[in-house]
Amino acid sequence: MMRQHAHRFIAFLACAALAVAVPVGAAQASTDPGWGGPDDPWPGVSFGAVIPGYEDVPVDFECPYGSGKALIVDIGGGRTYSQCFKNWHSAEWHRLAAEEQAAYEAVRQAAYEESLRLNRLNPGTQTCVPYTFEWQWSRSGTESGGICANPVAAPPGDDTTVTPSPTPAPPADDTTVTPSPTPAPPADDTVIDPIEIDPIEEPVDSITAVPTANGRWRITVTTEAPGTSLRISARHPARSHRLAWRGLVTDGDGELRFLTTRDLSGYRLRLVVGDVTVARTQVS
Repeated sequence: MMRQHAHRFIAFLACAALAVAVPVGAAQASTDPGWGGPDDPWPGVSFGAVIPGYEDVPVDFECPYGSGKALIVDIGGGRTYSQCFKNWHSAEWHRLAAEEQAAYEAVRQAAYEESLRLNRLNPGTQTCVPYTFEWQWSRSGTESGGICANPVAAPPGDDTTVTPSPTPAPPADDTTVTPSPTPAPPADDTVIDPIEIDPIEEPVDSITAVPTANGRWRITVTTEAPGTSLRISARHPARSHRLAWRGLVTDGDGELRFLTTRDLSGYRLRLVVGDVTVARTQVS
């Protein structure tokens, strides 16, 4: 679980005009089948791009439906203003994203059941089953991993050696013998020595930024805290401004992915929760 200078910076905020609040960190899809259709409020504008006519609006300006607001603080220029960027997805996209999530969970469940089956066939050992899933809508790229069901305890072996108690000598005629109580047979819940299980390495809080084929950069955040608010700042040693993304929230898996048109080459990114920096990365 996570613990809780510049001349110009940018802070992304969710626009209050949205029917459903969509944080800037919402996962970017591949092409939305509804883009450019009759329901698209901004046809011809790609996801995350600034909407024409909204490049320079007042700070308290309420961005229209289907867009979010970016706050621009230009200390060198002595002014602050806002921009509106497109963050709209069609109903068809949301349907496809839901189906994709269900398919992803089914793949992981199948890997778990196969791991459990193999563990039952080989008591005392743990077999992990790999899986691969290609995201197209709610995320992008190919995810690979492994599912490890808990091992099944091995039963006691048949070659257990029992040492018999010595037979007592027969008593004299005038000796009173008190027989020892007969030990009760072991219960079904007899404790078996625990088997050794190696731990599984899990990711810690991290942030990465990689370029995409269309000239944008994909920022990925991985944490152990779903539904957590955070912010990201980026600083370049040779430039006098800082970039900042605020109002971001991790998803149900504690992850966050989004695209930016800003060239992040050479920037140092910092992931902050509250007032605590939980991860850093240097972009090459």
